[in-house]
Amino acid sequence: MAARPIPSLLAAEFRLRQRQYLLLLSRAMTSRLDIERTAELSLAAALGLMNCKQGLIAIRPPANPDRGHQPHPVTAFHGVPDYLQPEFAPLTTSLPVDLRATVAHTPGQGPDIEYIVEWDRADMLKRISQVRYNLAGAGTAFRLNPKTVFQALHVGDEMLGSLFLFRERDDFSRLDREVLEGFVLQASIAVRNAILYRRLQEEQILLQTVIDNNAEGIMILNARGGVVSINRVLADIVETDSADAENRYWVDVLDLHNVTGFDFYARGPAGLPALGSVTCEGDVRVGGETRNLILAYTPLRDERGELVHVIVNATDITRFKEEEKLKSTFVTNISHDLKTPLTVIKANLDLLGTLDSSLEAGQRLEMLETCLSEADRLEQMINDMLEAAKAEAGVLKLNLRPVPVLDFLHAVELRARNQTRDHGISSFLDLPPDTVLQADESMLSRVLDNLVGNAIKYSPDGGQITIGCNLHWNDEDWIVIWVADEGIGIPEGELVRVFDQFHRVDQSPGRQAKGTGMGLASAKAIVEAHSGTLVANSTLGEGSTFVVTLPLKGPAAREPGRDRSRLQDAAGLSAVRDSTSDESP
Repeated sequence: MAARPIPSLLAAEFRLRQRQYLLLLSRAMTSRLDIERTAELSLAAALGLMNCKQGLIAIRPPANPDRGHQPHPVTAFHGVPDYLQPEFAPLTTSLPVDLRATVAHTPGQGPDIEYIVEWDRADMLKRISQVRYNLAGAGTAFRLNPKTVFQALHVGDEMLGSLFLFRERDDFSRLDREVLEGFVLQASIAVRNAILYRRLQEEQILLQTVIDNNAEGIMILNARGGVVSINRVLADIVETDSADAENRYWVDVLDLHNVTGFDFYARGPAGLPALGSVTCEGDVRVGGETRNLILAYTPLRDERGELVHVIVNATDITRFKEEEKLKSTFVTNISHDLKTPLTVIKANLDLLGTLDSSLEAGQRLEMLETCLSEADRLEQMINDMLEAAKAEAGVLKLNLRPVPVLDFLHAVELRARNQTRDHGISSFLDLPPDTVLQADESMLSRVLDNLVGNAIKYSPDGGQITIGCNLHWNDEDWIVIWVADEGIGIPEGELVRVFDQFHRVDQSPGRQAKGTGMGLASAKAIVEAHSGTLVANSTLGEGSTFVVTLPLKGPAAREPGRDRSRLQDAAGLSAVRDSTSDESP
């Protein structure tokens, strides 16, 4: 049926309603920037404007090549039951990307601009027919209204989505189409804004995720030096909350001292170069501790060259500085520690060479034993350094063989008794007599001898030293070996570093223990090469306990990611302490 002409008065009222709906939509555009809500508002406005009871809108989100797939369209329906909405897939999926590819062509002529917002009519009629066929086959009483109009949501040639309205009786007139095209222009802008807003949100989330999970500290400043954002790493370094740091002046958040290099604190944001980054090094004092940082400042400028933001990258080099200091101390100490036994050996050999005829046999034997003891000490220092170097290079090789555990530990105990007369040496061995460990006996001997030697060294006033062993309380395929002393203990702040290379525990004045500071690092490397763990527990002034946990069947028996996590508490340090209280000397 042909469309009936509309009287001029009715047309004026119609256009007034159009302006009212466009005003409502414009207001919604400024208050709602999410795609889903924009789709619902646009569809509701179009239905009211066209006096329709059924309709749908499908918005095609922009493709993101990083996702590897086309995101699902955002849809809104009216007058269609939820369970039937999947039958409308021909109208909501496979939407064109570019309107230039969908413009109908007349043979021998260019594209018909009149239909640029309506796609290829034949294709759309085919899609609508498919939907009606789907609904008919669904076996329901629902029927789609017969009169249909469809419009493309677009900005320029970019396809954003589609709008479909269904009337029950009257055809869509030319005026209807004109009004709808004007409305769709506004709706397309609203949809485009919502899509851009979502894209902006996704990029902001991505940027914030990168910043928050960066291994280095990051702080973003505005042109005036105010903190816009600070990530968790840098917030932890300066011991502040990320939210509390925002909007504060940067110097109140990151107060750097002893600055070398570019002094951002003296020159401020205005002193930054036009391009590139500048760096400096300095110290931050937080909670009574000093942290060493390297800072890189990168200015971000607009198209006019005006400063907009400053990106501050902070690298904590405290550990590096400490290791450099430890290495320097190590060189000094090792020079002294190597010279001392060599001096003793040389002096005794000189005496033996010049006074041999006048020395009694007992004196000669004592001098030779002294030389042998000092040579053993030299060998131990050299072995510690070699094993630590091998472990660091990943070339530590094990000579695995069955080791009877009780015999092995009795030998460790005997060597311990021969090292000291000032300490009580006892053992607590709760194992079946036939327990066998698959291990490198020579290397494990070095580990236990090192732990016993440290127990003696750091118990200058004597006391009890206990060597203990039992099957692991949670898994009898593992054993736990410990060495406990009643010495000076280890300060809590140093406990986490006792296994670091070159590190030596600070002692009271006048009680400087000898050693390279590499023995425990070497011991830990050997234990971990056996797929075991070496941990320490200590109370200052009461003593220390070092616990070795090993798989009886050797390194190959460990299941990656399983036994290690289960045995983090396997050391059973408190249980070890309790068990040593009942030992007999």
